[in-house]
Parts: sequence; structure tokens; C-alpha cells
Amino acid sequence: NEGILNIGNNVSLVYGQMDFGASNHATLMLDGATPLENNPVTIRFENEQGETLTTLARFKGTSRSQQTFEMDVLPGICTVSFVFLPGSQFDFYQFQFKA
Repeated sequence: NEGILNIGNNVSLVYGQMDFGASNHATLMLDGATPLENNPVTIRFENEQGETLTTLARFKGTSRSQQTFEMDVLPGICTVSFVFLPGSQFDFYQFQFKA
């Protein structure tokens, strides 16, 4: 219930079998918190054919909030990885894609 707290350097959260259907664009709602002015989160999509697409969400420092990001996605079933690079200070509570 609490989420994944105090995410730091070189952490990846990986979610498999996410189906984007025929969509190649989605809105990501990310529920989190960071004490930093800006905490970049890399989102990596990999489909069953091995194609990858990487995008960046810049989560703005705040108390816990839900922020939205428009992004391209790969159609079909994908593995989605949220990658936190060196310098990250992030609390990850939940996410949702809307295609």
C-alpha cells in the first residue's frame, strides 16, 4: 500500500504483458514524490519482436502528486521499464497508461 520508497541510483521497475492494442500514443499518469526540483524517469518499452522505444518523463519536485505525460508507445504487448538514473530520489506509488 505504501509504494516503493526512496528509489535511488540505477533502479528499474519492470512490468510485463502490458497491452497497448493498436495505439502508438498514450498518456502516462505517474503518482509519486521527489524532494528534487526535477526527477527524470526513463520509460522503456520493448515489444515481443524486440523493438524498443525510450522516452523521458520529468517529474517535478513536490509533495506526493499525480502528474501526466504524453508519450509515444509501441503497439501491442510490451514490457515497460521505469528506469531511475544516478541522482534519483523518488517515491513511486502507482501509474496508469491511457491510450
